[in-house]
Amino acid sequence: MRDKIYECVSWCSILDESHIKLAAIWLDGIGTILSAIGNTPIRFVSKQFLFNIDFVGDVMQANSAAILSDLEEEYNLSKIGNMIDASGNVTEISGNVIPFSDYTYGQFLSNSGNAIQTVGTGLTFVNALLETFPDFYYIYGSLIQTIGLSMQTLAGKFPSGNKFGERLNTVGTWVQAVGSNIEAIGVTLKFTREKKPTAIYAVGF
Repeated sequence: MRDKIYECVSWCSILDESHIKLAAIWLDGIGTILSAIGNTPIRFVSKQFLFNIDFVGDVMQANSAAILSDLEEEYNLSKIGNMIDASGNVTEISGNVIPFSDYTYGQFLSNSGNAIQTVGTGLTFVNALLETFPDFYYIYGSLIQTIGLSMQTLAGKFPSGNKFGERLNTVGTWVQAVGSNIEAIGVTLKFTREKKPTAIYAVGF
């Protein structure tokens, strides 16, 4: 009976962590969609409203990366990648919200944030490739996110107001959103497959 109770506690702990990871990964997925909408020029929507949506999306992504990093008990490429990703999001947020006297300072910080995130997602992609049993949702999701962030970083090199740079940035945000949500779908499917028994069943009642 004692062994079964310990088994129950163990399963409950795993379920809690699985639920947290699932929530965090969808937090990132929704955040990237909001950021993509915020970076898409919409004629009938004010620039301030789009800016606010982008800000909320970036905050959601930063929190998601921090949570996912914290869930990793051992230091590996995934944990380090998520830590770097979170710091990149914070850097980008700082560049967008701090009222610098010179606009180029904010633009530099924002673009640096995208570059840092590119490194972070690149590390999670490498980690996905090195897994003993690779998850293709994880592999393709992180790869597509890296490509999207690279496009945003490249777009930041163009002068403010450059039409090609703005379009490249918009496409990059949507590419990142696609990759993030592919990864979220993969985590959801894995969670469904590995769903553990309830506490009552584990105890044996």
